[in-house]
Amino acid sequence: MLIHFVATHDGRWPQKWDDLLRDYEWVARRGEDYCTFHEIKRRVRIDFNLTPNDLQLMAHGIHPNRCHFLRLNSGRKVVWCDVDLNMKIRDYLRTPYSALQNTKYENQ
Repeated sequence: MLIHFVATHDGRWPQKWDDLLRDYEWVARRGEDYCTFHEIKRRVRIDFNLTPNDLQLMAHGIHPNRCHFLRLNSGRKVVWCDVDLNMKIRDYLRTPYSALQNTKYENQ
């Protein structure tokens, strides 16, 4: 959902949960999510204050003050299907010309 947002919004990071609703719906239609949007909001804390510069520094592991894009409210590591989601976001940001950049909501 976060990667889809960044890919379809010229590399920008969302500023609030409402920014992600359309991306959640796109991902959920493909069966890639098992929780409702409300449940994700309840369980996950996203850093909505990240700037494009923060994203690039974090992608390369050199931001002095930030190391997580998101966290679970439970304090546990953010993992989905044995994949660390913070690392997945970092990997995407390191290669910003992925196929997802050409994804259009209306075509899906």
